[in-house]
Amino acid sequence: MAIADTAVAPTRSNLALGPGGVIRAGARLAERSALVSRGGGTVTVTERPPGPRAAQSYFVVETESFAAAVALAATCPGADPGTVEVLQLDLGAAIGETVRE
Repeated sequence: MAIADTAVAPTRSNLALGPGGVIRAGARLAERSALVSRGGGTVTVTERPPGPRAAQSYFVVETESFAAAVALAATCPGADPGTVEVLQLDLGAAIGETVRE
């Protein structure tokens, strides 16, 4: 999962997934990407050529627990065949507003 510079929001801001959770955001990633590396006072930007990459799209999903997010990922129809990486956000280190009901 990754963050795209241009995202297409779902048609509803809170797309319910039944008792499993709520999709807060998501998009297919565009072909354009770059790697930005920093170190020793130098910033290097390398534009990546179009082609296959690990992440093809992303979803931000709110669930009751990490285990619920993993169970939800196991039902993702776009990843059959394929792989879903589940990453937990550290909301204590979030920048800006976070969504909580």
